[in-house]
Amino acid sequence: MASQYAPKTSIRQVRGALINRVLRKHSIDLDMKIEIVKPAAVEEIYRKLQLLPPEQLLAVERDFATITELAAKQGSEAILREASGKALDFTDIFTQARNGYERACWTFLEHPAIFHLALCAHAMDSHSAGCWDRRFAGHGLALATDGEALAHLSKLIRESYAKEGRGEFCHVDYYPRTNPDRHCFFAYPQDHPALETAYDAEGNLIHKPRKALWR
Repeated sequence: MASQYAPKTSIRQVRGALINRVLRKHSIDLDMKIEIVKPAAVEEIYRKLQLLPPEQLLAVERDFATITELAAKQGSEAILREASGKALDFTDIFTQARNGYERACWTFLEHPAIFHLALCAHAMDSHSAGCWDRRFAGHGLALATDGEALAHLSKLIRESYAKEGRGEFCHVDYYPRTNPDRHCFFAYPQDHPALETAYDAEGNLIHKPRKALWR
């Protein structure tokens, strides 16, 4: 199960060196030495983050919310499984990390591809057995996972959802898994357009259309 994202929790749980690295991704310098985040500094860091331009703040919060998805014990286990599958050993760095937040943050920064694989696998494993719709596809099927095959699958999914007025776009990823061997295809079709209420850069309340993912 994923941890619930809360900005101050992320600041409190992750060492300042890692926080600085996330911020530098977005060219942000808070002019604070936060190698070790003491409780008294959490409020000050949070206050400074809130003063960032909306676009930068959104980018930072998006990163930390994503990191939080793998901050629990199951997230660390998912990272280790995917790393092992790529012949990578994270044992030493994971032992040195203080908690799951730091393990997830380090992987997010150092091995984004492994992080993304673990995120997808963790999302799939989080569903209980009763949540799956099972369909028999046939025997002796040839596996095709190249770009052309994924594009064709995307096209078929888009055509299927077009009947419901959605699915204009669809991205498909393929990931092999072991123990047991499985071939996993993650599809991200576009859902019905939604109207989102938000603030613009000048603080005005606006309504803007958003093409969300179907879940």
